[in-house]
Amino acid sequence: MKTISLIVPCYNEASNILDFYNQICELWSKKVTKYHYEIVFINDGSSDETAKKILECKAKDLRVVFIDFARNFGKEAAVTAGLIHCTGDAAIILDADLQYPIEKIPEFIKMWEAGSQHVIGLRDTKHTNNAVEVLGSKLFHFMMGVMLEQGRHNPAALDFRLIDREVVENFKLMQEQDRIVRGLLDWIGFEPVYIPYTEKARNAGVSHFNFSKRFNLALNSFVSHSLLPLRFIAFLGVTITFFSTIMGMYILIYQYILGNKIFSGPFMLGVLNTFLIGIVIMCLGLVAFYIGSIKREVLRRPIYIIRK
Repeated sequence: MKTISLIVPCYNEASNILDFYNQICELWSKKVTKYHYEIVFINDGSSDETAKKILECKAKDLRVVFIDFARNFGKEAAVTAGLIHCTGDAAIILDADLQYPIEKIPEFIKMWEAGSQHVIGLRDTKHTNNAVEVLGSKLFHFMMGVMLEQGRHNPAALDFRLIDREVVENFKLMQEQDRIVRGLLDWIGFEPVYIPYTEKARNAGVSHFNFSKRFNLALNSFVSHSLLPLRFIAFLGVTITFFSTIMGMYILIYQYILGNKIFSGPFMLGVLNTFLIGIVIMCLGLVAFYIGSIKREVLRRPIYIIRK
């Protein structure tokens, strides 16, 4: 029998672990009897009893794999560790909070059996009442759709997906330090098929994916997958220089040749310098993000450290 690996990153999910494990066991015993499975829990430096709950599951079920990080390295690192260490013929990425509907797993497997090596769940709506979160998500996905230079970007395609062992092996070749797993999987290029689903409310607890983590994820996505911001800034610099030259010629002719003294020299110079200095600082800041990304790649530090 083939094996399906379930990749489950966990950060302070103690209130969800047992429910998740029990629902997976029930699903497998009733609807996915043709395959063995392993549940790869990655404890991403949790400060609650997440590790204890995972070990309780492992104590009674050898199909549970426990990877314990030395500290919090982030969800992308946790998913990466799960994919690197899983042994299944296919892997399914899930969240421990049960927002991804596990009852869709048989449909994913059916598409895999039909020959699809990359099956992606498409979320129809985001389960949140936070207007800022919704608008921020829409803005991020719009910008990614414009900026992405390789691969695909579908705003409804998140981490809920099944990938074949061949895709897993190609994913393991990726060396990026600042990584977005779904972006790398899309970049690899295996033709995906899509299965729609409706996101559920969290089973218990609260999300720890705060604004800071969302912002860093968005920034890493832009820097890692596109050079368009640098090209845009270069174009902006050329455009500003061109129009600044035209404006300077206009002021020179209107103010000094024709003699129409409207603005003082220091005032015009101050406004112009302030504007151009702002553009220069913005350009330097953007370049600094790319240099920072290059520095992290050159250092070649491990993406994560496993305690046990």
